[in-house]
Amino acid sequence: MQSFKPRELTQDHVECFAEMVNIAFGQAAVPLSELVGSFVELRIPGVEVVDLSGIPERLGAAVGSDADLHVVQQSFRPELAGEAMMIFDVDEYTSISEIMGMEAASEDEEREATLELGNILIGACLGKLGELLGAYVSYSPPLLSVFHGGLSDVPFTDQGDSR
Repeated sequence: MQSFKPRELTQDHVECFAEMVNIAFGQAAVPLSELVGSFVELRIPGVEVVDLSGIPERLGAAVGSDADLHVVQQSFRPELAGEAMMIFDVDEYTSISEIMGMEAASEDEEREATLELGNILIGACLGKLGELLGAYVSYSPPLLSVFHGGLSDVPFTDQGDSR
């Protein structure tokens, strides 16, 4: 598989990748739909090429600097390598356990449900991307972090260069 550095990506590369991500998100909606027992509609994701050092600022602009967040992070490699993140604004989303049809959940149960949801969606999405690219993908266990006041403390690592 060919490796690209961000500055080598053309607009055609970005558009092609955006279409693959769109397909992968569609695939990720299937297990989520099965989990909640209802049709699920996911927003079409945007794709941007951002230098690693610019990620906190870009994400901070998207979610705000005073938001309380649950962040599910999962590293993947070897042929397709990086780190996937799902960011949930605690004040903006409906209880994950409520969506899954569970009784009112404790804070720990809610975090566990969020971790599981992130794991399902990230796994389905990256699995489909790997399939489309003909790349083997292996995952680390997902991690859930809670951040109060935005993303300034989120640890971003350069998984792509660790092969």
